[in-house]
Amino acid sequence: MKVLIYDGDCNMCSRLIQFVVLINKDKDLYITDFNSQWTKNNSDLVPEINSLVFVNDSQVSVYSEAVIELSIALHPLLKPIKLGYLIPKKLRDGLYKIIAKNRHKFFKQDACKLANEKFKAMYLN
Repeated sequence: MKVLIYDGDCNMCSRLIQFVVLINKDKDLYITDFNSQWTKNNSDLVPEINSLVFVNDSQVSVYSEAVIELSIALHPLLKPIKLGYLIPKKLRDGLYKIIAKNRHKFFKQDACKLANEKFKAMYLN
């Protein structure tokens, strides 16, 4: 089972989740937010950080690694993103943290949409 945990109060994250739901081809991929019961029940998997968290079985990825691993799982056409591992982790994570720190400035408009059936099927409460 693969689970993407995101900040449900973040407009940038909400847009990312809309994209994830739209292109997802992995039937074992689920999504949830940091405030869900699933996350609370599995808090030993979720580090105390301000980042996307991607859980693949018991492997937990954060920061740029979470984005790369999510991309690989999402769709076969995104597998070349794995080449991102060629960029030094310190540089990848640094860029990720800059974007994360400023995400509320970049995405001020509300990105909330009504949940469709695919979203409901992927969401862990």
